Amino acid sequence: MTRARSPTNNPLRVLLLEDSASDAELITRELQRSTMQTTIERVDSAQA
Repeated sequence: MTRARSPTNNPLRVLLLEDSASDAELITRELQRSTMQTTIERVDSAQA
């Protein structure tokens, strides 16, 4: 399956601030299943 790309061919960059590992996994999985190319960085605190 080929993923659709944005008009600029740049991936969607997401900074995911989530303290629950299971919620972060669910959000990450759903974003990766989308048709957009996605780069995700997860942090679990404001200090990160």
